[in-house]
Amino acid sequence: MHPHPSKSILLAAAIFLPALAFAEPHELTLERDVRPILKEHCFHCHGEGEKLKGGVDLRLRRFMEKPTKDGDKVMVPGKPEESEMLQLVRDGDMPEKGKKLTPAEISTLEQWIAQGAKTLRPEPEQVPKVWITEEEREYWAFQPIRRGKVPQLKNAADVARVRTPIDAFLLAKLEQKGLTFSPEGGQADPSAPGDDRSHRPAAHARGSRHLPRR
Repeated sequence: MHPHPSKSILLAAAIFLPALAFAEPHELTLERDVRPILKEHCFHCHGEGEKLKGGVDLRLRRFMEKPTKDGDKVMVPGKPEESEMLQLVRDGDMPEKGKKLTPAEISTLEQWIAQGAKTLRPEPEQVPKVWITEEEREYWAFQPIRRGKVPQLKNAADVARVRTPIDAFLLAKLEQKGLTFSPEGGQADPSAPGDDRSHRPAAHARGSRHLPRR
């Protein structure tokens, strides 16, 4: 006799939900999870600006562990409630200018501190004013320029219309949608009466090659 479907669902929930509740949270790191938040909201005053406001530098973990001149603890690993930086963003006092941190960003910062403020690798002894991490160098703008492979077209008629590699890339995209270039217009006959096409730019006389048609 097979158990009723609803009973099976309840049984599965009773087995797996407790395990999910006690699952280890995702391990956060400064470079991957926290630095992007601080760079967007805080570095203009506390890292990459002309002068460090309050003497506080948030670019490295060890900088955050230094007490301020007033003795405040900027960040205490493992103790979010004792970390002044977290209290200030929670209360909306920081950043003073610009967009405030979102609840999700504040939660990430809190979890990172609670987990011990971990880093992916040992921090450098010295850093320039504007420092680009390995993670930031993965952004497409930092990647070396590579020559893309010219796509092979399936339609023989399209192949015949390729004059430059750019045509091949455009036609390949159009082929995916069942489209192609519009037909080319005929050449103008300057001797034909009333034909003013000879006064138009050459591209117009040939017709638009990049307007798709079904």
